[in-house]
Amino acid sequence: MLYLTCAACLDWSRREDIQARTMKGRLSWTGRRYQAGTVRVLPNWFGSLLPEVQGTSSLFISWMLEQHEDQAQTYTEAVAQLRATVDQISIEHVQTRFHLNKLKDTLFKNISSLETAFLTASDNQDRVVLAQTNVLHKEMQAQKEALSKELDAIRKEVQDQKAAITKDLLEFRVEAQENFQTLRSHLSEIIAYINRGRDDKKGEGSSSRGPQPPNDQSRPGSGGGSRSEPPRKIGGGSNRG
Repeated sequence: MLYLTCAACLDWSRREDIQARTMKGRLSWTGRRYQAGTVRVLPNWFGSLLPEVQGTSSLFISWMLEQHEDQAQTYTEAVAQLRATVDQISIEHVQTRFHLNKLKDTLFKNISSLETAFLTASDNQDRVVLAQTNVLHKEMQAQKEALSKELDAIRKEVQDQKAAITKDLLEFRVEAQENFQTLRSHLSEIIAYINRGRDDKKGEGSSSRGPQPPNDQSRPGSGGGSRSEPPRKIGGGSNRG
């Protein structure tokens, strides 16, 4: 409704037999005949305003409604500016003081309604933002809890894998130590067997040759290293004829 009112204010009313002039930035006019112009949506209270005041207020209301998405503080400042503008309206702008008082009362009434609407919209917007913030906070909390559970599960899985790997390493170390001891024992047995076989072969070789005769050089009376022959008997026998 406020937006339609603002849109209606953009179409200014036409006036006839009016002499308008500006002096030092202030608008003044003379004349008594006014004819309403074409408006799209004209509120009931707007018809009681003079055309120039309609144009002035429409500019402020239009400007304020263009900022309807701003914060409540911006709305309050805009309403304060409009109040200041209304306070500056003097008797020169209207025909009689009665018109001035009626104009001010009407404007203040609608300014209050406009301010109430802005504050209500701002309060509703704050509630919506608060509700959305709460929903977002709950969603983030749920995601945080889910992520925490997932991280805990991953941490537990990693710890289990680490424990399993540590256990496997210990078992491998024990098995390797046992294999090393077994291999060492086998090597000791093989070395002992080889040494025993070699000693047995040496014993068999010495027993198969038996005792050896002494050398000729060790005999008494032998000389020159030559073998002595028995002496022949000279004339020890005769040939029989």
